[in-house]
Amino acid sequence: MDLKTAVTQLESRLDNEMKQYYGDSGRLGEAVLYSVLGGGKRIRGLLPWATSLMVEQDTPEHVFAASIALEMIHAYSLIHDDLPSMDDDDFRRGQPSNHKVYGEATAILAGDALLSDSFGFYVEKAKESLGPRQLAHAVALISQAIGSRGMVQGQSLDINWTDKKGQKINQSQLEQIHHLKTGKLFEISFKLGLIQKDPSTIEMFAPLATQFGLLFQIVDDYRDGADDFSQLGKTPGKDIEQGKSTYLTTKGKEQTLLEIKDIYEQCLGLIDQIDQKFSGDSSLLRNILQKVVSNIL
Repeated sequence: MDLKTAVTQLESRLDNEMKQYYGDSGRLGEAVLYSVLGGGKRIRGLLPWATSLMVEQDTPEHVFAASIALEMIHAYSLIHDDLPSMDDDDFRRGQPSNHKVYGEATAILAGDALLSDSFGFYVEKAKESLGPRQLAHAVALISQAIGSRGMVQGQSLDINWTDKKGQKINQSQLEQIHHLKTGKLFEISFKLGLIQKDPSTIEMFAPLATQFGLLFQIVDDYRDGADDFSQLGKTPGKDIEQGKSTYLTTKGKEQTLLEIKDIYEQCLGLIDQIDQKFSGDSSLLRNILQKVVSNIL
């Protein structure tokens, strides 16, 4: 499946579901829709679909439920990341950040709503095609990926390890932040497309999920230091300006680019290995991978 078609179909579902869910929520609903429908690459939402397509022809409804729930979670994380008390960015996806439009209090509540509602939405939509144990397992995995064992902990470390006096964190600490803050959500994005499959199948995708998450974050660091606002949709060079360590500051531009190329090729090799086991379609995942490194490699 080509990426443009997949994004169009996912965004159509997302638009319909979110407008139904938040249509009568007043200003809070407006703030939620502003962020969750405000564009983006939709990579996290596409990944459950892409992995599902690799192992089976038909896509169960719980996969699309996961896709939308992940977009809700991602939107919440961006709203909170942009707050003055966090990364303090006035722009996101080429538009003013949520708190610049709706104020800090409403932005915080919009993020809270998206996080809380993502679980209820997923359970309601996935329960028809998942058994109770599978559904409970999926919810537990989501919680672990985004809470104090995952994304939230990564953000906490990012804040607390950013030395305002200019001292840089080391490479190991940087990789830990990236793994928790970004990698964990990508890993669960892969798993949710396979939640009905046997553990050996899910485990087969684990190395690819880990490498994909690492690739995405290194590319993000690279773009932050190299792209302009029109390409990033947010303030470029913000991490470096705030004194944060990134792959660019710890390894330099040339080495960072070499690592991007190496991990990208590793991901392609892992997809090839999975293709040998199943008769599904890996084209969507390959197209997503290519999108991540577009205009770099």
